[in-house]
Amino acid sequence: MCGPMRVWGFVMSEVTSRASDRAAQFALVALIAVALAAGGGPRGTGDAIVQLAALPVLALALLRAPLALHRRWHRAFATLLIAALAVTLLQLVPLPFELWRALGPREAIAQHLALAGEGSAWRALSLDTAATLRAAVSLTVSAAAWTLAASLSRDAIARVVQLTLLIALPMALLGFAQAAAAAHAWRPYDFHHPIGAIGTFANRNHFAALMAMLGPLAFAFGAQSQLRRDTPRALAWHALGAIFVLACALSFSRAGSALALLALLCTGIVLMRGARIGAGIRTAVVIALGLGAATAVYAWDGLAQRLTQDPADDLRWQYLRNGLETAQAYMPFGSGAGSFRWAYVPFEPVTDMVSVHADRAHNDALQTLIEFGIAGALLLVAALALLAWQSLRRIPIGEIHHTDHDSPARVIGVIVWVPVLHSLVDYPLRTLGIAVVFAVLLAWPLADGARAREHRGSATR
Repeated sequence: MCGPMRVWGFVMSEVTSRASDRAAQFALVALIAVALAAGGGPRGTGDAIVQLAALPVLALALLRAPLALHRRWHRAFATLLIAALAVTLLQLVPLPFELWRALGPREAIAQHLALAGEGSAWRALSLDTAATLRAAVSLTVSAAAWTLAASLSRDAIARVVQLTLLIALPMALLGFAQAAAAAHAWRPYDFHHPIGAIGTFANRNHFAALMAMLGPLAFAFGAQSQLRRDTPRALAWHALGAIFVLACALSFSRAGSALALLALLCTGIVLMRGARIGAGIRTAVVIALGLGAATAVYAWDGLAQRLTQDPADDLRWQYLRNGLETAQAYMPFGSGAGSFRWAYVPFEPVTDMVSVHADRAHNDALQTLIEFGIAGALLLVAALALLAWQSLRRIPIGEIHHTDHDSPARVIGVIVWVPVLHSLVDYPLRTLGIAVVFAVLLAWPLADGARAREHRGSATR
């Protein structure tokens, strides 16, 4: 009886595992679709919708966490995520009033609180507890997406990513309409960037960062199809990549367009390295990358106007100068996640003030330093070091064989740096529409959920 029961248990386990895998893929695709549609705003209703859509992902991620965390790299990255979430939540812990007022330049706030009769009340470290709570929830959404993606096999994540590219296609086409019709085209956040392609986002730079990530990835799928001698599908993927690159250029984002071209160049180098790629795939990659670069010519007029602007007039330099002073004042504990604008304002000279206020530092490293202090700096350095190490492992150095048809996963080491580098002059990863896609891509190259299940099953038999 033990034999049949063991076989029956194994069969039922496999059926349950396959059902769980399908549910995980469906939940991820649904979250990505909602994130791209509603997660490109400046906060508010759109983010709330994405967070609700993330609940099934969070539940499945908790159930499937053992499949995701069986490798050392995954455990290291999960440790960083947990540490970042812990530091964020600690900023909500109430502190004695006298201790609170001693943590940074809070004397003026303390005086106003004393006049209001709240001088003895315990207060959280963060200057904006609501924003800190929102930051913790957003981080949880990204962590859940990464964990669930890491629990899948590489083939399963590849299907999710392919569907992501198809879901993003209507957004790129919407960008074409917006660029063609100027301010008369539908754009959900009319107050921000009234011209150029912006998709469903509030910030054209974030839209450009997304397109710059997806364009090279589509070309990589085209190269994979070429390896499999599937010419029609290869042409379709290459055409999709060209659409994304053109949409990026039509956003008129200087940094986004530059990063898209850099990512295309690096993607081509990665794909063309190898002893058995063959002349056909080399030609296809060269044509695809040339096509992607050539499409940017159609957006040259808009980009040229942006390039003629004096770089010294960019408010980012002002944010950087005043932000460094703000970070120094709030050392070593920071002002609290999401509280940048409240921490920054007292350090902005009257002569620097303009008609708009700074919600973000437009430099994520600086903003992390302001909001999290030394703990944030350490976490950021650790995350970048881990990302760099894994990226170098994925990029082929010597001759490689492409018999595994793993071309798209190989270029992830290039693509994930697009939003990271863009974060030096903006804040794309603070937008859920990009953060969710980034989390899934980050989990792809080393995803091994199916193999982990096999190991776990063999250990129980």
